[in-house]
Amino acid sequence: MDKNGEIEFSEWVVASIDKTSLLTDEKLRIAFSIFDKDGGGSISPQEVKSTLVGSDSAIEPEVWNKIIAEVDVDGSGEIDFAEFSLMMRTILAGT
Repeated sequence: MDKNGEIEFSEWVVASIDKTSLLTDEKLRIAFSIFDKDGGGSISPQEVKSTLVGSDSAIEPEVWNKIIAEVDVDGSGEIDFAEFSLMMRTILAGT
């Protein structure tokens, strides 16, 4: 992955993991619920911030809005389960 001509242990693990076992609806729903802190069925910029760095972070709000915008297919300003699933499947298919 780092193009150094050698396979590092972490690269071997990533390459050999059964990605389809990570992409079940059950596991994706569990991962989604970690971000969807209020259980509202979507992930807001504030929930991403709270999950990744905590609510005390001084990182500018536009950073979190940009993260959401990259995944927010319908333009709602939040990530729903379908968008989250698509993102995760796309990321794991690319590894």
